[in-house]
Amino acid sequence: MPLLLIINFLVVTYALAQDKTATPGNFSSEQEDNRIAKLDYDIRLKFPLNVTLGYRMDEETEYERMYEDSSKYSFKRTYTYFFRLVCKQSPSDGLQKITVFIDSLTYHFKDDKRETSFHNSQDRVPPLNRVDFLKTFIPNSLVFDMYYDYYGGVVKLDGLMLEAKRNDITDPIQGFKNNPRMTEFYLNRMSQADLTHIVDLAKRLLPQKKAKKDSLWKTNFDFDINYETYSTLASVKFTKLVANHYYIEAVADSMILKNKKFMVEDLKEEAKAEESFASGKLSLKISTSGILKYLTSEFEAQTKAHVKNTPFTEKIKTQTNWTQTGMWR
Repeated sequence: MPLLLIINFLVVTYALAQDKTATPGNFSSEQEDNRIAKLDYDIRLKFPLNVTLGYRMDEETEYERMYEDSSKYSFKRTYTYFFRLVCKQSPSDGLQKITVFIDSLTYHFKDDKRETSFHNSQDRVPPLNRVDFLKTFIPNSLVFDMYYDYYGGVVKLDGLMLEAKRNDITDPIQGFKNNPRMTEFYLNRMSQADLTHIVDLAKRLLPQKKAKKDSLWKTNFDFDINYETYSTLASVKFTKLVANHYYIEAVADSMILKNKKFMVEDLKEEAKAEESFASGKLSLKISTSGILKYLTSEFEAQTKAHVKNTPFTEKIKTQTNWTQTGMWR
């Protein structure tokens, strides 16, 4: 081949290669990062009309209580809820109504004395004499409506079944009329705070306005650790946009136990916390179309408390993950 033709071939080939890398949709990795970093993104929670979103919540908790004489009590608990979220109507008055179905539960608990298991589809008789299991079981099979505001925060829960269940508990004939502690126990597990913890993946972590990649913001944040609610002002970051999905990371430090009095179920006694703190981190993935894909979390808590005149320290480690299992009409 003549030298001139070879030179022309190389020049054209190089030009085509340069043109390809500059074409929209074919950015280099560095170009794409620079492009993403300059844009503002409206990261919003959205629910397609008449579409069912399936999710599962998996939690694993390791608990250890230590007394002054060095004796200990510990347990490990795992459970899974399967639930569905359905949007049946467009937003009204700034609120998006979502119907929630908590469909099934699997549960396993083991300490030094006993082991308890339950599978919704296999076990007809739940072990309701186990108080720890009962706490997990009460929300199972509930149907209710959950209302989100524009910013992805849950503002209220209601529904005919939820109202009927609560009325049954407080009914002077059918309810726990001679056991106010049990009445409170059931109502707490059907409260907005407890049910929201199970079925709300957003956890008020989404930004209140459009955000750039690497944006930071603060949010009021609640999270349940071993059935007790801790609160703090969490630090949140929009870390990346990959394949039409936003990734958000959050750090929750200096979390405060909301209720200083809590039940120690194995002792069947009320404890009072003198000092309690918790911390953790979360990772959230949401599609650019507004569908939550997963939320993962790891938390640790430590509490100094006493039952009557007996002081103790408890340490808790918990991992809670929410994952989308499907989407269908």
